[in-house]
Amino acid sequence: MKKTCICITLVFGVFCLSAQDITNSAKKVKNQVVASEYDRNALTIIGLKSDSPLADQIARMIDTIKITDKFYDNEIGFRTIPFNATVNLFDKVQQEKTFKTDVLNLLNEKKVGQSIVAKWFNRQPDGTFNTSVLKERGVYNSDDSDLSIATASKRGESAMMDAGLGLVGNSYVLVLGFSNLMTMDEYYTKIEAKPENRIMNGIKGDLIGLLYKLNFNDSVSSVFFQDMWVNKNSADSKTKIFRFDASTFPLVPVKNLIMPVQATQFNPGQTLSPKVQKTQDELLRGMINSSMNNVMNQLTYQISEFKVKAQIYKTNPIAVKIGKKEGLGFDQRYFVFENRETRKGEKYSSRRGVIKSMSVADNRSVTSGETQPSYFYQVAGGKIDNMGMFVEQRIDVGLNLFLGYQQNAMSGIDGRVEYYIGRALYSSKTNKIAKGLSSFKMYVEGGYNSGDYTLNLAEEKVDLLRVSAGFNKDFYLTHSIHLGPFIGYGIESASGKTSEYKVETQFVELGARLGINITYNIQLIGSANYYLMMAPAVKDKDGIVIDSALEFKDYFPDRGGIGYSYGIRFMF
Repeated sequence: MKKTCICITLVFGVFCLSAQDITNSAKKVKNQVVASEYDRNALTIIGLKSDSPLADQIARMIDTIKITDKFYDNEIGFRTIPFNATVNLFDKVQQEKTFKTDVLNLLNEKKVGQSIVAKWFNRQPDGTFNTSVLKERGVYNSDDSDLSIATASKRGESAMMDAGLGLVGNSYVLVLGFSNLMTMDEYYTKIEAKPENRIMNGIKGDLIGLLYKLNFNDSVSSVFFQDMWVNKNSADSKTKIFRFDASTFPLVPVKNLIMPVQATQFNPGQTLSPKVQKTQDELLRGMINSSMNNVMNQLTYQISEFKVKAQIYKTNPIAVKIGKKEGLGFDQRYFVFENRETRKGEKYSSRRGVIKSMSVADNRSVTSGETQPSYFYQVAGGKIDNMGMFVEQRIDVGLNLFLGYQQNAMSGIDGRVEYYIGRALYSSKTNKIAKGLSSFKMYVEGGYNSGDYTLNLAEEKVDLLRVSAGFNKDFYLTHSIHLGPFIGYGIESASGKTSEYKVETQFVELGARLGINITYNIQLIGSANYYLMMAPAVKDKDGIVIDSALEFKDYFPDRGGIGYSYGIRFMF
């Protein structure tokens, strides 16, 4: 009873904190307007090549990073620049100097901004420009509504081509670098680790992620078109070519991200060591790919222009005309907003709901006016309509964490991690609605309890530890309530404080979990569970089975059968 009260108090406390968080979040949203318009951004990747022994390997791998479909690929002919960037994770002044002075000056010296402008205006070897890239990207960026507006205008599709000029200013440069790299052997030597504590191999260091934006404002573009634009009929073309070659198109610092990274594995012979040790090349490639993904997720979370936005196209089911072109993934989270106005005329954005994708359209083509939408299901909020509501991308990891307590059957403290495996199982080659894969998860669960039981001849204190894994599927009964049947397999082990024996058993678990939203990513969860115990065995201290002809209930009469649990789930 005492444990139950503690858990209820804990859950109530979290609820109060969450309610406060909801209030604060609402205030933040109400004080700003979420932009409903979205244009594709262009991305250029530049790697900082240090003089470390790993520099050549890292440079080769940065050369192979693929820019996602969400961005226009602004390749400018080179991917790496020699530069030793050394940063201290705790020295903000040094980080700002590296970001806003050292690297920025280096990019200007290398004419990165100039190369981006040359890319946009398709500069030829003879110095002439044309608008073929601009037109192509302007039309590709347009959606069905843009086409409808353009078709109704006198200029027709040419208006969409001209819209490409507005995309030039959406050009970003992402600089990636690695500082303070060292092998684990070097790290262990540095911290004077004892031989028995040197259990890993690989590399560790600090990641530098710096984002800049091309400043192609009205004054810059005016100078470019008047003094540098060259075509076949241009007068004084040599002077204009010279001016362009001598110019520096400004880049503006946007965001700097400094974080520790590592590419390590346990040494052979360690409990968690892989069966086959990865090579240094494989470890580095994994580190660079994960670093790129981490940086892009952080930038999408922090920068509004990187978040995909689109109007709700229709409901029942919810449809939005975005897809692979915008980097949409399966079971990906989006917020639904509606821009409103107070009585005083102040505009604000109100979040109306939260949705997740259950299909991904392949819209990687020029719009025809009949683009297929992607479909979504709702996981939180109120009624959603297509009368001005729009969606905005929100990064989610695809992991859930449950903490709670279980009574009867397998009583004790309970914890569970869930991963949305539907993302990996969904076929990106089709636009079929995959309701069966939405909110389909694989879970790993663990529990602990202790009590007085008889393992040998006398009663003693016994620790019971269980672990299980299985599959769970959530069905949303309403916008705020879901039901999740599950099935899994597990093992429980009971060890005495004084006895040299331990009892182990396998079990099959099945049941259903009912969740109620506190917020879109926090739920109260209750579940009814059934445990079928099987294959029990008594083992000695060396793990040798000494008795298998027994019933688990002979030792633990309160384990197995029907039970229930309750707790709280956090979604990341």
